[in-house]
Amino acid sequence: LRTTTQSPAAASGAGEASTSGSKGSSTNASRTRFRFSEKQLKIMKKVFHDDNNRRPTSEEMQEIADKTEVDVKRIQNWFKRMRFEHKDDEPVKKRKGAAAAKGKKAEK
Repeated sequence: LRTTTQSPAAASGAGEASTSGSKGSSTNASRTRFRFSEKQLKIMKKVFHDDNNRRPTSEEMQEIADKTEVDVKRIQNWFKRMRFEHKDDEPVKKRKGAAAAKGKKAEK
């Protein structure tokens, strides 16, 4: 068995994970999972789906962050994840890289 001790700050739940080890270390205090509210999701989904804006500019990201009262980094990650989840929805001609090149080779 392995026992761990926590600092008084970690035991009380104050602050983030300790900086003494690597990420994911069992001695670090765990963070709670962030969940977007329905209102926040509605705002971001409107931009992504209704406005068909999958890559908002930094100014647009800041506006969304202000409306939702969420950090810009969380907004960026949400859009990144949504682009990945919906990449099959994009027409093939819009995609860049190897996937588009494969399509051209198949046509020949």
